Amino acid sequence: MNKSSMIQLAVALGAGFVVGGAIFAVWPGGSGAEVNADTSDSTNQSAGDHAADDGRKVADFTLPDLEGEPVKFSEFAAGRPFVITFGQTTCPPCVGQSLVFKKLESKYEDKVAFLKIYIGQEPAVAAAQVKQLKSKTKTLTDLRAEIYYRYGDRSVPVTLVGDSEGRIIVVKESMIPEAELVRLLDPLLAEKDA
Repeated sequence: MNKSSMIQLAVALGAGFVVGGAIFAVWPGGSGAEVNADTSDSTNQSAGDHAADDGRKVADFTLPDLEGEPVKFSEFAAGRPFVITFGQTTCPPCVGQSLVFKKLESKYEDKVAFLKIYIGQEPAVAAAQVKQLKSKTKTLTDLRAEIYYRYGDRSVPVTLVGDSEGRIIVVKESMIPEAELVRLLDPLLAEKDA
């Protein structure tokens, strides 16, 4: 089994575990590797919801879209607030997040950059789901989950919301409901227009 298949299987099956506060994930070759030693969250946020109050910016990246064409994040976002979600076709909350994106894209039109990144999955598999959902969200693939592991390591979906300068405002390790995304995006748009 190749590395991409192992990552896909591990994420789909939730093949991670916690021992003494450290999160371990199954890696190719069957060994466990520590991913994140601190599972405690000392803030008042819900589990899986992390504010990036340090102003951390999305490190620019380039991934292929479903046609194999490279897409550079900074060029795609182009000074707009953004929402990126990492997911898989086998994940019901990921499908739910895609449906929320579909609704909000018509509301915000081109004012917000929505980006869906399928991790550990071949483009044809992702394309089949995109077609089934009739989604217009820009969709990329991260076969080795390299970009995903910058922001998440426990589950999918992982969703990032950020401002027009590329600063991450929220990283949430679960689906973000429509009302919550609107609550996050509206002030970012008002700030950009001010």
